Amino acid sequence: MRPLLALWKKELLQMIRDPAMLRVLIAAPIIQLLILSYAINTELKQMRVAIVNYDQSNESRRFIEKLFATDYFVPVSIYISSYSSAIQAFMQSEAEMVIILPENFSQPQNENQNIQIIVDGQHSNVASLGLGYLQRMVAQYNLQRIEQMKLDGKLPFSIYQTIEPVVRVWYNPNLDPKWFFVPGICVLLITIIATLLSGIAIVKEREIGTIELLLVAPIRRWQLIIGKIVPFYFLSLLLLGLAFIVGLLWFRVPFIGSWFDIWLGVTLYLFFLLSLGLFISTLSKTQAQAMFLVWFILIFSILTSGFFFPVENMPKWLQTMTIVNPMKYMMIIVRCVMLKGASWIELWDNYIMLAGLGLITAIAAIFRYQQKLN
Repeated sequence: MRPLLALWKKELLQMIRDPAMLRVLIAAPIIQLLILSYAINTELKQMRVAIVNYDQSNESRRFIEKLFATDYFVPVSIYISSYSSAIQAFMQSEAEMVIILPENFSQPQNENQNIQIIVDGQHSNVASLGLGYLQRMVAQYNLQRIEQMKLDGKLPFSIYQTIEPVVRVWYNPNLDPKWFFVPGICVLLITIIATLLSGIAIVKEREIGTIELLLVAPIRRWQLIIGKIVPFYFLSLLLLGLAFIVGLLWFRVPFIGSWFDIWLGVTLYLFFLLSLGLFISTLSKTQAQAMFLVWFILIFSILTSGFFFPVENMPKWLQTMTIVNPMKYMMIIVRCVMLKGASWIELWDNYIMLAGLGLITAIAAIFRYQQKLN
C-alpha cells in the first residue's frame, strides 16, 4: 500500500507544482458549466419572421400583434410591403419564415382563407418547432374569431370562415435532419483534426528531443513554421473531401453551390485553426497539456457555433461572445453553399470574419513562437 500512496502523492504534487495545468483544471469546468448551460437550449425563441400584409386591416394587424406577443417570433421589419422584399430577406438569411396575408384576410367568406407560409428548412428542428407554434397560434386565433363572430351575430355558425396556413419548406422540403447535421459534421471533423495536429506539433518535437535539431537546421524560422503547418492543411482538405463524398453519395445531401466557395471558406478557416494550434503548442509544455487546452476550446466552439442549437436561442451576452467563434461562420458558409447555393458575394461578411480572426491568431502565434524559440 505504501508504494501506491507514494505514487499518488507524487502525482498530486506534480499537478500542484504545474501552475498552468492547475489553472486549466480548476477554471475549465467552471467556465464550461456557466457558459454551456446557457448555450444548450432546445426551445425555440425569437424566430425571425418577415410578414407581407396585403390586407392592411384592423383584423390583420390584430393577427400580427398576436403572432409577436410571444417570444417565439420576432419581426424582421415592420415595413416589408412586397413579396420580393420578404423573399430577399429570406434568401439572405435575415428571415427564417415569411408569412403572406392575402387582401381578403378580414373579409367574411364561405371558403377557408389561406395564408402563405414559407419556412427555411435548413435547421429541420427549428423549422418543425416554428411551424408547430404557428399552427397552434392560428388554431387559437380561429377559435377566438369564431366566438367573436357568434357574439356579434355577423355570420351563421355553419358558414364562418377560418384561416388555413399553406406551408412551403425551402432548402429542405422533407425536413430531413441529415441535411442539417452532415455539413456541420464535415466542419467539425476538420476542426478537430487540424487543431489537434497543429496543437501538438511543437510540443511533440520538444518531448522527443528533436526541437534542437530543427533550430540548428539550415532553414529560416518562417520556413520551419510553414513546414510544420502546410502538411496539416492538405491532410485536412483530403479528409474533408472524403467526408463530402460520403455525405453526398451515402446520405444524399444536396450540393447546390460552388466548390470554389467551399474551398475559399475552408482555406480561411484552416488558416485560423492551424494558427490557433500553433499558438496552443507554444503555450503548452507537454502533449497532454496541449490536448487538454484544445478540447477545452473545441467544446466551447462547437456548442456556440450553431451546430446543435441556434445561436439566436442563446442569451444576448452569449451571442456577443460567439462573434469571435470562427466555427459559427464556417457552419453558415458550408450550409448556405450546399443547401441554398449561396456564393461568397452573398456571404462576404462571414469570409471577412474568418480572415480577420485568422490574421489576428496568426500574428499572436508567430510572436509567441519566436519568444519560445528565443
